[in-house]
Amino acid sequence: MENTRIIAVVSGKGGVGKTTVTVNLGRAIAKLGKKTLLIDADFSLNNLDVVSCMENSSPYDLSDVMTGRARLKQAIVKDKYEQNLDMIFSNGLKPDCDYTPQAIKAVLYSYERFYDYVFIDSPAGIDVGFMRAAALSEEAFVVTCLTQSGLRDADKTIDMLENSSVPCSGIILNRVRGDLIASGRTLTVKEAETLLKKEVAGVIPEDDAILLSDGELKGKRAAKAFKLLAKKVINGENSSVYDPVKEYRGFFGKIKRSFRAR
Repeated sequence: MENTRIIAVVSGKGGVGKTTVTVNLGRAIAKLGKKTLLIDADFSLNNLDVVSCMENSSPYDLSDVMTGRARLKQAIVKDKYEQNLDMIFSNGLKPDCDYTPQAIKAVLYSYERFYDYVFIDSPAGIDVGFMRAAALSEEAFVVTCLTQSGLRDADKTIDMLENSSVPCSGIILNRVRGDLIASGRTLTVKEAETLLKKEVAGVIPEDDAILLSDGELKGKRAAKAFKLLAKKVINGENSSVYDPVKEYRGFFGKIKRSFRAR
């Protein structure tokens, strides 16, 4: 396909739900009819197969392809929920494998054109793995949480992307507590945009449906948030983001906040 977008999903620290965001965003975009490929570029703490509930779905991974033990087609796994979504997993570092961006690009080159979107699930942090994922991508989304430390790490990550000549296409705020925003106990989405000087492309609420998901996201709040994020990625400024505070406004919202705080 023409104009395939190759996007890294990165974070300045672990534990912000970057891989979970990658999987659910990929499924949301695929649901909208876009051919999508997810690639696990975290060769040390690879979890794309676990988060997507697609463990043991293929005997081959990306490093098998890069060392000639398998063809790329053999390592591509079809998602069991979305027909437009494929994945390539990794299975740890192998000493005989060349993990340079150039080597990985050479493997993926002939297949990129079959997809509208290719998402690179980057390792957390800003070390060698981050630089590899950035070099593979044409743009990036930074995943973080509404905490001082999370936003500070996101700011450093944005700087690293700019130094690598990879534009940051937006921030994805994950695990957002609308009740805490409404009660003034945490920063708002607008304040995060001001601090980071970047547009918030998506807001994902803290939702037990994500934690308890068996692969298919059934929670209404989280599903709506990822659908809006997918539309934002596809359409840009023409789409809105999820409002996590809406249900906590007004008289009944205040009551809801009081129960949530217990």
